[in-house]
Amino acid sequence: MILDSASFIAEYQFTHKPLIYLLNDGATNFTELGEKILNVSYIVDGKNFDDIAFAIQTIFIDGNDPLKIERQKIFDELLNYRQHHGLTASRFIYKTIIDELEALP
Repeated sequence: MILDSASFIAEYQFTHKPLIYLLNDGATNFTELGEKILNVSYIVDGKNFDDIAFAIQTIFIDGNDPLKIERQKIFDELLNYRQHHGLTASRFIYKTIIDELEALP
């Protein structure tokens, strides 16, 4: 995925594929999670078409993804709901809602 949006970087981690984040002129503030994900993503100047083309060729076409193992570690540490809770995120949310409703008087 190639993007310049801060709002989708965590969700995209569930694909286990590399991400190229394009820097733009606007200041973007990231949460701690966002910063950790960016540290294991490829960051390219969004105005430098040669660098973008090089990153696409190297990472996606040639399959050279040296951040893959570190990206998986961050995913397992921070986003792997199934590993942490024994359920997918949607099942965990559903279970939490049901448990809360059943606890009501």
